[in-house]
This record gives sequence, structure tokens and C-alpha cells, in this order.
Amino acid sequence: MRTQEIGRRARELAERTADTRLAERATQVGEASLETRLMANYRDTSEHEAFSLLYELTHQNIHQLVSRWSRGANRAIDTDDIVQEVFLAIYRYPTGFRDTDHRAFAKWSYSIVRNTTLRHLRSTGASALTTEALCETVADPDRPSPLADLVDKEEHALGKRLWFLFVAAYQQSFLRLSERERLAIRMTYDEGRPDDEVSSALGVKPESLKMIVWRAHRKILHEIAA
Repeated sequence: MRTQEIGRRARELAERTADTRLAERATQVGEASLETRLMANYRDTSEHEAFSLLYELTHQNIHQLVSRWSRGANRAIDTDDIVQEVFLAIYRYPTGFRDTDHRAFAKWSYSIVRNTTLRHLRSTGASALTTEALCETVADPDRPSPLADLVDKEEHALGKRLWFLFVAAYQQSFLRLSERERLAIRMTYDEGRPDDEVSSALGVKPESLKMIVWRAHRKILHEIAA
């Protein structure tokens, strides 16, 4: 069964990284505590297997959340683009995660999904989210994940390979950005500098900086999708 396979891989990861807290949760597939421990492991070790397992466990839930939040828009929104950007943020900026309780990943990723979806809606000129969508709360992470219904092991193995191909393509696309675009992304996200400092260093207005970063991300996503 797929849950047994995920549990086995999680136990192997816990043993390899000497993560006793992950080892305690490795059999709890579908529970929020395992997602939280996997995210903490990825943050602390940069292990690709930790990120891969996290992706497999949470991808469908995050995709469904993005779809619910964007369904009230008056323009077509590419939910796959948003989901990719959400996981890209998780992949690139794990140090922002704090495992304060067993539901920490559900809460943290919920904020990333919300902010990313709203940014896409604003950038495309779409209308605000519906009241119903805004009132949606994150699904109870303690109940079995809908991913449990997707028992085809081969499909998930393919999804894992495709994800790492996506990350590799992102890195190559990033190198093809202009020097100003690369600096804007590095200073804003990798170094965490405030917008006014970054815009001053690049010689642009703060509002122009936001457009530079947004366009750079769009260039990367469009190149990957081409």
C-alpha cells in the first residue's frame, strides 16, 4: 500500500538524518504531525527526500485550496502556476518555517497559499475573492489526506521525478534572467532585505521593484512551461 511505502521512506529518512522526532511520526501518514516533521527535517537537513515526501503528501490538498480561493475571480486563473509557486517558495525558503506545534506546516503553508493566490489575482486584474472563498478555513489536517485515494504508486513516482525536473529547470531559467532581475530576487528573498533597501540598491522605486520581481517569476514559469 502507498501509505506503507511513504512510512518506510520516512523511517529511512529519519534514520539517515538521526531525526528521532520524525521517526516517532513516520507511521502517521495522513496526519498533520508527519507533514510538520518532514518540513522541519527538510529545513534542518536540506534532504531532497524530505521535500519529495512532503510534496507527495500535501500537493493535492494545496491544489484544492488554491482552486477554492481562486474560483470567485472574474478571469481565468492558472491554478497550476500558483501551486508551483507555492511549492517553489517552500523549497527555496524553508528557514521561515517554525515547528511550534503538530499543525505548524498546515498553518504555515496556508499563509503561503493565501498570499500567493492573492498576489496572482491582483497581478492579473482579477476581482477580489468571493466572501465564501475568503471564509474558507484550512482543511482539518488530522483527518486522512485525500491523497490516500491516489494509490497508484507509479503515478506518484512519476510526479516525484517531474518535480525535481521542475526545480532543475527553475535554476537554469533563473540564470537566464537579467542581472537586475537576479539581484532583485536574491536580495528580496534569499537575503531578506527590506524593499526600500533593495529598490535603492537597484536604483528603482519600491513599486517598480515589485514589478521587476513579479515579471522575473513569470519569465521563469513561462520558460518552464514552454
